[in-house]
Amino acid sequence: MSATPLRVLVLEDRGTDVELMLLYLRRAGFEVDWEWVDNEKDFADHLDSHFDLILADYRLPQFNALEALHHLQQRRIDTPFLLVSGAIGEELAVDAMRKGAEDFVQKNRLTRLPQAVRRALEQKRLRDEKRITERLLEEREHRYRRMLEKSFAAVMLLNEQGTILYASPGTSRVLGYKSTERVGKSAFEFVHPEDLERTRQLFEQLLKEPSESVHMQYRYQRQDGSWRWLESIETNLLADPEVRAIVDNYHDITTQKELQEELRKLRERRKTE
Repeated sequence: MSATPLRVLVLEDRGTDVELMLLYLRRAGFEVDWEWVDNEKDFADHLDSHFDLILADYRLPQFNALEALHHLQQRRIDTPFLLVSGAIGEELAVDAMRKGAEDFVQKNRLTRLPQAVRRALEQKRLRDEKRITERLLEEREHRYRRMLEKSFAAVMLLNEQGTILYASPGTSRVLGYKSTERVGKSAFEFVHPEDLERTRQLFEQLLKEPSESVHMQYRYQRQDGSWRWLESIETNLLADPEVRAIVDNYHDITTQKELQEELRKLRERRKTE
C-alpha cells in the first residue's frame, strides 16, 4: 500500500518532540514532507507556502498556539491546525478548539496522532467540497437570474405559500410594477376575486406534483388598477436545489380574450338574425 503524502508545518521548540511526531506519522503510512519553526516570525513567513496540516505546541517561550491561530484567521487560511502539547488542561484545550483548532493530542499519547490527523484532513476535504458546491450554486443562480433579467418574458418565483420571491424585469412591461415592488407579497393578492378560488385550487394541485406544470388563465390587477388577462404556465421546482421555487412564466392575453369575446357576440347576433 502506497504512503499518503502529507506536507506539515510543525510549530515546536523541542527537536525531540518533532522527531517523535514524525515517527508516529510515518509508522501510520504518511510520507511526510515537513518544515519546523519555533518562533512567531518564522511561523508567519512559512504561511506563504502551502501545507496540508499544522502541528503546534500550545506554549513556546515567546509564542503560543492561540497567537498562531490568529495569524491563520487574519490571512483566511483554512489549514487544519492540531495542538500537540503536554498537559495543558481540558479547559485550555476546549478553548483552543472553539477558536479554530481541529483537535488536541497530548504528547504522552502520540498513538492518537495519526487518527487525529486523518480526521482533520477529512474535515478539511468536506469543507472544501462544501465551498465548491456553494460557489457552483451561486454561479448557477447568478447565470439564471441574468438570463431572466435579459429575457423579454415575465417570470415570477413563488414559494409554497404563493409569496413572490423574485419578479423579472418583464413584470414592469406586463403589469406596470417595478420588478422588486411586489417581492414579499402574495401573488394571489392581485388575482381577480372571480378567478381566485380556481387559481388557488390549481396552485394547491401543483404543490402535490414535483416537476409538473399547470396551465392557468386569470385576470390580474395592473399597477394602474386595471385588470388584464394573463396566461400562465407554473412549474413546481421546489425540490430542485438550483431553483427551490414555483416558476411562473406568464404573458398578457387581454387582446386575445377581447377578440374572442367580440367573436362570440358576433356569432350570437348572427344566430338571432
